[in-house]
Amino acid sequence: TVGPGGQAGSSSKIENFMGFPSGLSGSELANRGYLQALRFGAEFIAPITVQSIETDASGEHHLKLCTGQTARARCVLVASGVTYRQLDLPGAAQYESAGVYYAATSVEARVCQESTAVVVGGGNSAGQAAMFLANTARDVRLLIRGGDLGKSMSSYLKDRIENHPRIEVMTHTEVDSVRGDVGIEGVRIRNNQSAVTEEIACAGLFIFVGARPHTQWLPSSVLLDEKGFVLTGAAVGASDLWNLERSPCELETSVPGIMAAGDVRAGTTKRCGFAVGDGSLAIACVHRYLSGL
Repeated sequence: TVGPGGQAGSSSKIENFMGFPSGLSGSELANRGYLQALRFGAEFIAPITVQSIETDASGEHHLKLCTGQTARARCVLVASGVTYRQLDLPGAAQYESAGVYYAATSVEARVCQESTAVVVGGGNSAGQAAMFLANTARDVRLLIRGGDLGKSMSSYLKDRIENHPRIEVMTHTEVDSVRGDVGIEGVRIRNNQSAVTEEIACAGLFIFVGARPHTQWLPSSVLLDEKGFVLTGAAVGASDLWNLERSPCELETSVPGIMAAGDVRAGTTKRCGFAVGDGSLAIACVHRYLSGL
C-alpha cells in the first residue's frame, strides 16, 4: 500500500463519507483512522511485506515476511487494496511526477495553476480530481473512453462536473501521446469513434483508469476472478475448491481462515464506505471462524 488509507489516502476530497458533510481530503480521513486504530491498541509494523502464505495440515497459516521471519495465525485478513493502472503511452514514463500524475493533491494542483489540466478516467477518483483541480487550473478537460459519465461515477459528482464552468467532459476520447522537455507541455488526444486527433497544451496529465489488485503474492489455492480480485463467500462456496460441509463466511476465501476485505475483494464498489463496512463484517467473520475451531 502507499500509506494509511491506501488509494483513498491520495484522494483530493471525499464528500460521500458519513459524518463529514463538508468533505475532507483522503489523507486527513486516513490519518484520523490511523490514530483511532492506535488508540484501540492496533499495532502497525512498517515497512513489512508478506511474500507468501502457506497453510499446514492443522489449518494454521504461515506468513513469510520480507525480513525472513515467519508469522503464524489461525486467521488472516487480506486487505491489501489496489494500485492505479498506468497508461501505456509513448513518453509517459519519463514525465511521471513531472507532469504525469496518478493522484491530485495540493502539490500537483500548483503545477496546473492558470493552465490546463487533463484528467483521464470516468470513476469517482477522476471526478474528485477534476473538481479539485478546477479550483486552481484555468480549465480542466475530463477524458472518458465511453459516452456515459454516469456509468461508473456517483450521480452527485457527475452533476457537479457537468455544471462546472471550467470543466469540459470529452466523451469517446483517449490520450495518444505526451510531449514536453523537462516537464509535460501537452498531449495528443484522439476520438475513438471518429479517429480525429487534437493537440492540447497542458501542465498536467492526471490518470485514473482503474486499479490492479495486490494479489500476486497470494497462493494459487486462493481463488481469484479474471481480473485478479479475490473471490469470497457464495462465489467460493459454489466452486470446486471449497470442500467443507459448512458454507464459507461472507468474506472467507477458498482457503478456510483466510478472509479478504476492501478493494482487493471481487464485487466491491471501490468506495471508502464500502471498505469500512467490509472491515466491520470481517471482525464478525473472524469471530465466527475462530469460535468454530
